[in-house]
Amino acid sequence: MPKMTAKYSGARQTALHENISLNGDQEALYKRLNESGIWWDSKAGQWVKFSSVPADEPTPKIMVRIWAAEGQIKEAVDNVVRGLRGKCKLINRSDPYPCRPPKQKEIRVYLEFLPGDDSKSSFDEIVRDNDPFAVEVE
Repeated sequence: MPKMTAKYSGARQTALHENISLNGDQEALYKRLNESGIWWDSKAGQWVKFSSVPADEPTPKIMVRIWAAEGQIKEAVDNVVRGLRGKCKLINRSDPYPCRPPKQKEIRVYLEFLPGDDSKSSFDEIVRDNDPFAVEVE
């Protein structure tokens, strides 16, 4: 039996109200709800029906989140940027964000790219005056 989280409990109640099948696991239920235009709003802690809201145009950006151990994050970011060099242009790199406990020894960095050849794009072009990787994270 899956853990009865607020999300899962709400999904079951919403599915019953909307006549959506409860068969299968949690992920199958979430998928059926999403296909019906019903999405989990984590801030509100409830499932919300968005089927009547017209879709925005998709962003041209490619957004990547890199999540790694403190001592591996810089190398991980460098590897991703190098791997996309010549294929995408790096347009933004976030400062490193420490994760909440119990994952506080892990760091997240967000990258934004635009598709297209740009061999001049590099990690160093985006680095700010003060390298955020020099920041000590406890």
